[in-house]
Amino acid sequence: MSLIVILKVMARHHHFIVNEGDIYTSPNSPTIPAVPDPRPLSVDTPDISDFQKPRWAETRHPFLAYVPLSPRYDKPLFDRLRCFGKAFPVVRSMSNWRVAPAIVTQFETLENNLIFIVDTLVCAGGAFVHLNFSLVSLPNQYGYKREHKHKHGAEKSALRSRDAFLPLMAWCSYNISNLNAIMDAPGSFTFVKRWEYALQQAGVNIDAIKELKESELIDFSKDYPRAGVFMDNTFWPFHNLVRSFEKDNVPVWIRWSSQYSHTMPLERLYPILNIIQKIKAERVEASRWAAASEIPYHSSPPAGAPPTNQGFPNPEPYSGQRPGETWQAFFARRDEKNKSRLMTESDRQRQQRLSREAAQ
Repeated sequence: MSLIVILKVMARHHHFIVNEGDIYTSPNSPTIPAVPDPRPLSVDTPDISDFQKPRWAETRHPFLAYVPLSPRYDKPLFDRLRCFGKAFPVVRSMSNWRVAPAIVTQFETLENNLIFIVDTLVCAGGAFVHLNFSLVSLPNQYGYKREHKHKHGAEKSALRSRDAFLPLMAWCSYNISNLNAIMDAPGSFTFVKRWEYALQQAGVNIDAIKELKESELIDFSKDYPRAGVFMDNTFWPFHNLVRSFEKDNVPVWIRWSSQYSHTMPLERLYPILNIIQKIKAERVEASRWAAASEIPYHSSPPAGAPPTNQGFPNPEPYSGQRPGETWQAFFARRDEKNKSRLMTESDRQRQQRLSREAAQ
C-alpha cells in the first residue's frame, strides 16, 4: 500500500508538514506540492515547464525559485512578450520560415537589456554567485533568430523563446531583491533603492528605470506567485536566503534530516519535538485508517474463522464509523477520543468549548 500523508500544525507562525515520512518546515506555505526529482538540469535548452514548478536548491541556479508562475506581460518592457492569438507571426524566407523581423527585434532588444541590467546589478553587489553558477539558457538559444524548415517549427521556436525569458526575469528579480534596500544617493537629497542607483550610475535613463519599477520584475507580492524551492536543512549555501524567500513571498520547503543544522538562519524553523510527536501519532492513526479502508466489505473469511461483519450496512458517509463496526463500538471509541482531546485542550480551547455548549 502506498500512503502519502500530509498533516499540518501551526507553531511560531510556521508550518510543519509530514510527507511520506519526511518532516518539512515552511515559513510561508501551508501546503506542499509534489516533491520534485532531485536530479539537476542536464540539457542545454531544458523544457521551460521544468522551471515553473519548485526544484531542489542548487548553487548553480539559485534564482530559479523566483521564476513567475503566471507572467502578465501587461505593461511596458514585457508587453512585447504577449502573444495575440495562438502563435507569434512568422514569415517566409526563401524555402524556409522564420519569426517575423519585428518580433525578432523586440525579443533581441529585451534580451540584451535584461542581460545588461542583471550584469550591472551583480557588479553592484547583488547576488552572491558560486563558482558553478549557470544561467541555464538564454531566449536566443531556443531559435527565434534562426530559420526553420516548417512554419510550425518557426511558431514553436517563437513561443519557446518567449517562455525562455522566465528564467532570465527570475535572475533579474533575484538580484533586484538583494539590492532592494533604500539608500541616500550620494550628491543628492533623494532616497532611492540600491538597484536604482546602480542602474543610474551605469547610464540607464530615469524613464527606463521608472518603466522597470512598474514592471512585474519588482512584484514580490502574494498576488504574483513564484515557483519556490525545496532544500535540505543541511544545504548551508541556501540558509541565508530563507529570509529573502519569506520577504519576497517565494515558497520554501525545508526537509529535515536526523542531523539538524545549527545555524542561526534556520534555528527558528527547527521542528518542535512535541509537535513532531503529535504529527507522527496522527500519521500512525491515518495509516491504520487507510489500512482498514482497504479491507473488502464482503470478503470471505478463511476456513474455520469466526463470523465476520458480513451483512452489516455501509456506514453513513463522513460519520467516522468504520466498516463492520457496531454502533456500541463506534460510540465507545468516540468517547475515548473525546476524553483524550479534553485532556490536551488548552484553557482557551476549553473556554470556547464551554461557550459553545452553553449556547446550545
